[in-house]
Amino acid sequence: MDSYFVRENRQGGYLKNLTKIEIEERLSNGEIKENFLVTKSNNLGYEKLIKDESTIWRTVEELLSSIEGVDSSIAKTLPISSSYERNNIPSEYRTEAISVLRFFAWLDLVFGIICSIVIWVNYGSTEVFNKYYYSTSNVANPIGIGLGIGVLMQGIFLCAFFLVVASMAENLSAIRKNTESKLPE
Repeated sequence: MDSYFVRENRQGGYLKNLTKIEIEERLSNGEIKENFLVTKSNNLGYEKLIKDESTIWRTVEELLSSIEGVDSSIAKTLPISSSYERNNIPSEYRTEAISVLRFFAWLDLVFGIICSIVIWVNYGSTEVFNKYYYSTSNVANPIGIGLGIGVLMQGIFLCAFFLVVASMAENLSAIRKNTESKLPE
């Protein structure tokens, strides 16, 4: 049976080398908490695992909720030496990207409205020659009207889509910021 090193946080608080069953028992007794960190012992000493920066630390909750037989590298992991950044993009660039996306959403809406008006003015009606009266008359052009409506709807729906994506990105950024601040130190 696999054994795991258990510690309170990233700085220390080494408890013991425990099996998964012992971890469950100590968790139910209140001796350890769900946010304590664990890693497989892999027949290495605790000191070697601490010094090795490739050691993958997970919370007790993640260990107990993981599916048996799934490789631990697939699971969500917490490298002990990182600041838990999944990518190296600083947060100020992420917020700038959100602002740029919002700008293009509104720009798309404005251009959609302007283009649909231009289409309606230029192609909304057409002159038709009346051979009986030898005169011309203006008649609605269904293709021009439909094209104008299509461009207007495209502007509205793409604006809404971009604003939803920007809102989702902003919420994900806030969630990441909140979870990073609650990670055990």
